[in-house]
Amino acid sequence: MAKKYDIKLRTGEYTDNNGETKGRYLIAGVIFETKTGNLMGKLDVIPTGDWDGTFFLSEFESNKPQEIDKEEIPF
Repeated sequence: MAKKYDIKLRTGEYTDNNGETKGRYLIAGVIFETKTGNLMGKLDVIPTGDWDGTFFLSEFESNKPQEIDKEEIPF
């Protein structure tokens, strides 16, 4: 399986050096593409508090897909 996307959650905001408000994000898991082309997700954290259920998929930033041994995935 190849890692396709990071699952990102917006956890808050901050102000950068130029005074602009930016979003603060946490990588909460990954989306893999299986050999058959299906997508499978794995969450590493479960948000608590006032999380509204919204998440973002961000393309994994790498020059080549990362191969994952299916024996490493616990489910």
